[in-house]
Amino acid sequence: MGAPALLEAVEIETGPAPEAAVIWLHGLGADGNDFAPIVPELELPAGLAVRFVLPHAPPRPVTVNGGAVMRAWYDVLDRDGARGEDEAGVRASQAQVEALIEHETGRGIPARRIVLAGFSQGGAIALQTGLRHPVRLAGVIGLSCYLPLARTLAAEAAPANRAGPIFLAHGGDCPLPRRVAEAVSAYTHDSSIGDQEKCVYPAVLDEGRKLASQLLNSQPDEVAFVGPTSLALSFIASGLKVRKSANILIYFDDYPSNVYPWLAMAEQGVEVRMLNTRGLGIIRVKDVIGQIDENTRMVALASCHFISGYRIDCQAIGEALRKRNILFCLDAIQTVGAFPTTTENVDMLAADAHKWLLGPCGAGLMYVRRSVQERLTPPIYGWHNVRCPNYVAQEQIVFRNGSQKYEAGTHNLLGIVGLVAAMELILELGVENITRELLRRGYSEADIERILGGNMLRVMERQR
Repeated sequence: MGAPALLEAVEIETGPAPEAAVIWLHGLGADGNDFAPIVPELELPAGLAVRFVLPHAPPRPVTVNGGAVMRAWYDVLDRDGARGEDEAGVRASQAQVEALIEHETGRGIPARRIVLAGFSQGGAIALQTGLRHPVRLAGVIGLSCYLPLARTLAAEAAPANRAGPIFLAHGGDCPLPRRVAEAVSAYTHDSSIGDQEKCVYPAVLDEGRKLASQLLNSQPDEVAFVGPTSLALSFIASGLKVRKSANILIYFDDYPSNVYPWLAMAEQGVEVRMLNTRGLGIIRVKDVIGQIDENTRMVALASCHFISGYRIDCQAIGEALRKRNILFCLDAIQTVGAFPTTTENVDMLAADAHKWLLGPCGAGLMYVRRSVQERLTPPIYGWHNVRCPNYVAQEQIVFRNGSQKYEAGTHNLLGIVGLVAAMELILELGVENITRELLRRGYSEADIERILGGNMLRVMERQR
């Protein structure tokens, strides 16, 4: 069989006589024009001449879309992967991208100066081709994609690109599911013709606590609605009283929201220790236990690192800390809704809604174990969390019972309405089913390290 016909493509050159090339593959249903506007946004140096090649995928029927014909790099047989992958389509597109690489080398650009990039289906094909290409490439970029034909990669991976740079990225915020958007829209409509509190309050809070407690395997009165992760973690850091001779253990390379609140505790005379790890976000039980002592009062970690994607064993770490009477605080925004993230061995937890919880920004959850609530004094005061019969201020400050002691004032009802709809959707689908689908679409951390020799994590570290 001869080489496939060269795909039609949009070409953009940032200067005369390009010395490098980027082959950028679009997503399902789009075409090469989709990413053309990104070229000027990259603001490349004036003297860097790069040819951007943005090919059009061939039109084909897509089964999951009712057989509608659209541009696609391969067929999508169903939503849950039960019918397998379109291996023939994936490999045909791989061959077409190989032909584009050969065409660029024929125009004088060596493979080591060619980057493969792609979004969604295009990202999958960029990974499929780049990891198997026999000649060293400049690198591979995959945006909001997964690793296709994962079962064959170990046998087919090309030695030339095992150590090549790989950049993987996904969106920082979720698109609101239709159900969530409709719930928010209905609430805003009702609020435009009536009282915006009375149409949902307090029922939406009760329902939200119940749903959140199902997700977290906690009790409803352990869940508070305080907004962003940063705010919840700041509440914890400000409200937790730790004696001056004590220390806390944090991971400095976490997202800033899970670093700054704890650094501020140094102003109370608390020693803030930085956890040492063997790689970006790779935190094991023995790493934590080896760096605590009899004066450690709390360990604050993220359930999943925001760059490397490494998920820690929250239950094992929490269990080990509980045996030592050390509090465990978890920034869980990267896993709640996507992977089981429960609180059996977690004392405090924070997660905003705009990632895997599929809700509006600023409508996050804060969890505080009942036995810890007495030790965690709210750093803020208002009509809702301090008792005020008939809205009359009292001479003494007496906090309300349960998690409501952390909700000082009027709630973000619009956001909570959306969050409730999102949690209903997640629980209907089942977190375990969501996890299974996510793992089906890509390798685990152990698989990545085994096949690529840990190269992904090393590349991520260089990108920090």
